[in-house]
Amino acid sequence: MRALTYHGAHNVKIDNVPDPVLEQSDDIILRVTATAICGSDLHLYRGEIPATEHGDIFGHEFMGIVEEVGSGVTAVSRGDRVVIPFVIACGSCYFCQLDLFAACETTNTGRGAILNKKAIPPGAALFGFSHLYGGIPGGQAEYVRVPKANTGPFKVPGTLAEARDLNHGLFCLLDRICRHRVCSGYMGARKRMANHQELWNETRVDCPDIHFAPRRPCYLGDRRPAWRRHPANL
Repeated sequence: MRALTYHGAHNVKIDNVPDPVLEQSDDIILRVTATAICGSDLHLYRGEIPATEHGDIFGHEFMGIVEEVGSGVTAVSRGDRVVIPFVIACGSCYFCQLDLFAACETTNTGRGAILNKKAIPPGAALFGFSHLYGGIPGGQAEYVRVPKANTGPFKVPGTLAEARDLNHGLFCLLDRICRHRVCSGYMGARKRMANHQELWNETRVDCPDIHFAPRRPCYLGDRRPAWRRHPANL
């Protein structure tokens, strides 16, 4: 298959690489129909992320068609159209049981972003984001192996699966918003309003415009004039 591979800072290429194969019973093989380039990929491209090796495949925002399923996969079937989140989570560890999938204790064989010597487990493995986060090949490729397929993939409703290209892009965008930006914005706003519990309880985040969703939760408690809070001014 063809995939975008890393060959040093500012040097990526489309190479022919071996097709992925099932390695565990809960793996699936996905034929990628849409993928995206995230701003986070620029850190990899610029050589700023340690443990990024020659030949690594980038890409953590993608969707596609399930081509093969492992014997232990029950959540999706061959032929399903699915969106794949950035985080690879087991679904059964302590943090996964609390729906804190990015802190999954079992999927990452790397050291993550841990900078101290305490026995703190790293966060979850991530698609296409260096060997700090498991060295899992990403989705900027024709095919990708998706581990823990009973936990991660979101099945696209059948009524939308027929709309093809437009919905491909939309669901990649929704994955980006739901998994990265809204979560980050929510936690940032929650910390900022820690001493204003009553106001927090009364606040409702309204996101009628999808392109405002990534940052709008951060507006909570912001006293600047409205025009200063527009995304263009952040």
